[in-house]
Amino acid sequence: MPRASRTRCAVVIPSWNGREDTLRCLRSLDELSLDVYLVDNASDDGSVEAVRSQFPNVRVVVNDENLGFAGACNEGIRRALDDGAEVVGVLNNDTVASSDFVTPLLEVLEDPSVGAVGPKVLDFDKPDRFWSAGASLAFRPNLVILRGHRARDRGQFDRRANVDFIPGCALFASRCTWQDVGLFNPSYFAYMEDVDWCLRVRRHGLSVIYEPSASLLHKGAAATGGGYSPQRKYMHALNTVRFLRRHGTSRLWAGFVFFDCLLWPLTLGLSLVTGRTKAALSKARGIFDGLRGRTVTPPARGR
Repeated sequence: MPRASRTRCAVVIPSWNGREDTLRCLRSLDELSLDVYLVDNASDDGSVEAVRSQFPNVRVVVNDENLGFAGACNEGIRRALDDGAEVVGVLNNDTVASSDFVTPLLEVLEDPSVGAVGPKVLDFDKPDRFWSAGASLAFRPNLVILRGHRARDRGQFDRRANVDFIPGCALFASRCTWQDVGLFNPSYFAYMEDVDWCLRVRRHGLSVIYEPSASLLHKGAAATGGGYSPQRKYMHALNTVRFLRRHGTSRLWAGFVFFDCLLWPLTLGLSLVTGRTKAALSKARGIFDGLRGRTVTPPARGR
């Protein structure tokens, strides 16, 4: 058997009140040779009971409080490593994996120069379009760009590529990488922890790889109300500033000041037309709180 097919691989799925999404995700993994860890952030929608009933082989970890995406992932990664996993991946609970999902990622990780790898991620509602083909830090709004986001998949991202970071919705790394680089920084709570972690991977001299022969579907921001929800915009804006305070270069700071600060009045004006005023105001509040050194705290209900 190929070495990759014999590698003990674990997948960590953080969740909060996404019962149906979680069950769909687990069904897609059911036929794969994986050790699955579900880390629940104090859900109150029956998620834990449903998973235990329908997927008795899934190892369920229940937190007494909401630790966020980063904290929940760290709980699961530690347990998987303690249980002897050679590769540990993290998946959002709103993803659906293809049947050939795992093996290509494991084959990439056989190269000791690779620190992390991620698949082609397609939009759940429009599976002929990209959610991401890896991602990059960029001189643009929100600091990051998802390669191919919303573009139709015409084969333009069918080559393996070295990228700045892999979105945390589907990110895999070897045991050695998790041990040498460390886990996610829990102070991010949710959003930008994947960017921070992959930057640390690259600073260890390891590459971050996008592998297109593995693929999955992803809803995107399902736990925080969608891409333009006030909650998501607040968290992402605050953590963007938090990331810049730790790792910002003059180029990244310049892009942030220009696009996210100086052009914010334009964003607000457009939001009045599109009905996204609350999201625009939440982004401004997140920027302000980030500059004040605040951290994201758990919402009143969930992640």
